[in-house]
Amino acid sequence: MSIYLGREKIVRDSIFIVTLMQVVYNANKLEKFVKKKSKLQNWLVYYQNKLERTSKRPEMKVVKF
Repeated sequence: MSIYLGREKIVRDSIFIVTLMQVVYNANKLEKFVKKKSKLQNWLVYYQNKLERTSKRPEMKVVKF
């Protein structure tokens, strides 16, 4: 009886460890996605600000004689 309980505990512990490893793996993967999203968001803001600034400038210089 004690051997069966020992195996059951080992199986339960190994399932817990595998589940924990999967959670850590998923958290690391999520962290990469969050960093990438933040990076892309920064580029989007940069280009939006750049276009907003340049759109107010005249496209051609007007020369008066």
